[in-house]
Amino acid sequence: SQGNFTIRNLAASQYYFVARFPARSWFLKSIAMSPPGNAKDRKPSNVTRVWTTVKTGDKLSGLIVTLAQGAALFQGQIEGETIPEKLVVYLVPSEREAADELLRFYGGPVSEGKFGLYNIAPGRYWILTQPAGDNAPLTKMRVPDETETRARLRRDAEAAKMEIELKPCQSVTDFKLPLKGSSI
Repeated sequence: SQGNFTIRNLAASQYYFVARFPARSWFLKSIAMSPPGNAKDRKPSNVTRVWTTVKTGDKLSGLIVTLAQGAALFQGQIEGETIPEKLVVYLVPSEREAADELLRFYGGPVSEGKFGLYNIAPGRYWILTQPAGDNAPLTKMRVPDETETRARLRRDAEAAKMEIELKPCQSVTDFKLPLKGSSI
């Protein structure tokens, strides 16, 4: 009720954090960890870019998951004569200052020529379509040590030269996405 949560019985390993929430009007702004003890002068550290190591008997606390109001919605249809069976649509941050922000990378599968991406942080994005294969970036793009995957997505998306700006609370529901701007 106050936003606190506990995860019990984690095996000793390395973890990264993923947040899922039901409201489409929210987006994930940050995931941080407060320093241990009473270090009030130290800022929480961003834990999206690093693995969090949990050892046997560890008790971690101070995880701060920040959601913000104003998420955008991006839905549409792929236009083309022959749409590949397994296709993914990506939104990659086009602002240079957001290039390394894992939480600004979005992707989702195309089903029957339609796609939908939700809980998107407002901002400017490049749009990219790619076939989904065994090494599809969709499953890797928010993993901490996949910097090369994100850099490759960014290069491919920039080369496709298809950009969109999503405003707070904006719903784009009928976007026509041509395959010509994709990397297929």
